[in-house]
Amino acid sequence: MLAEIFSDIDQTFFRPHPFTRRAAHDIANRAGRDLYAVLLFDQRPVAYGMLRGWDEGYAVPSLGIAVRSDSQGLGFGRLTMAHLHAEAVRGGATEVRLRVHERNTRARRLYESLHYEYAGEERGELVMRVVLRPSARNGSAPSPRAGATPARETGDPERQLHITAASPVTSEVVPLVIVGAGGFGREVLELIRSINAASPAFDVLGFLDDGPASRELLHRVGSEVLGPATRLADTEAQYVIAIGDAVPRRRIDALAREHGRIAASLVHPWATVGADVCIREGAIVAAGSRLTTHVVVGRHAHINVNCTVGHDAVIADFATLFPGVHVSGGCVIEEDATLGTGSVILPDVRVGRGAAVGAGAIVVRDVAPGTIVVGSAARPTLGGRHPSDSSSG
Repeated sequence: MLAEIFSDIDQTFFRPHPFTRRAAHDIANRAGRDLYAVLLFDQRPVAYGMLRGWDEGYAVPSLGIAVRSDSQGLGFGRLTMAHLHAEAVRGGATEVRLRVHERNTRARRLYESLHYEYAGEERGELVMRVVLRPSARNGSAPSPRAGATPARETGDPERQLHITAASPVTSEVVPLVIVGAGGFGREVLELIRSINAASPAFDVLGFLDDGPASRELLHRVGSEVLGPATRLADTEAQYVIAIGDAVPRRRIDALAREHGRIAASLVHPWATVGADVCIREGAIVAAGSRLTTHVVVGRHAHINVNCTVGHDAVIADFATLFPGVHVSGGCVIEEDATLGTGSVILPDVRVGRGAAVGAGAIVVRDVAPGTIVVGSAARPTLGGRHPSDSSSG
């Protein structure tokens, strides 16, 4: 992985160490406090970053980043910086320094936008420093659309790397459409407005929906339906799917990917997301939710308001957690599974693909794929309503 990205880094202004296979091997297998990170998009490494100096006894670590040549201008550098800032805080740092060449105007603009200030010169380059924000030192998530997870396979030769996966963003406001104009769609619109209130990120063009939608309710929130979901093919915008049912979410995602559209990941500013959390493209994390540590949230997974997801849990692609769900540590919620409002999943339980857990159920053992379970000890049922029939979204 490191060798791949090293082969495509422009070394005009960035030469912290040799970009050789031997260097990649040594970095991937090193020990110590210094941190080296790779940003992935669609499983492809697109950016490389580092925090160095701790192992030499410095209290203020030095930061460096590089984005591969064909992936610049998509916000990957900003996401890598956000992750490194969060890791610096976790390492006890109150500020970070870096060096930048005077002629590297793209990098200087990025650092200035992140409140770095000039602090002299060193080795023919400008020195910049930033004091990490008090909110970051109190444990706030580094970015609404970035997550991170170290490589899980203990036998991975790159086990020392921090592997970060996230959807791309830019420093500009990004045009966005919401697919699904029902109640949950309007909730997602409010979620986006909360993100924008904290830091402008999205320009919501409107909704796409194949069915009837209430013009009055959409008018009340200042929006409208632009057309059916097929408009994704000719709409130059990112998208998010605000539909509770995983089946249409999959269909719409396939259409969007066919036409090269990028899914935005949304995390409400009032959600708590640990630094060691991976939130993949299209995922939605609503207000009041808590994701602790070593958690993966898959593509187009939905985590509704006031949910909790414990340590080492996996919420797989297109899984849905309705409001007030509690997923304990070590659980795996497989693809397309649905957890009804207020349900509780006890530690280390696996909920199979396409399974549905009824509202208020307490799940104490694994649930087979495609099964519907209900009740305080979550028993299978042959009938009854799907949890999504009685929950918002």
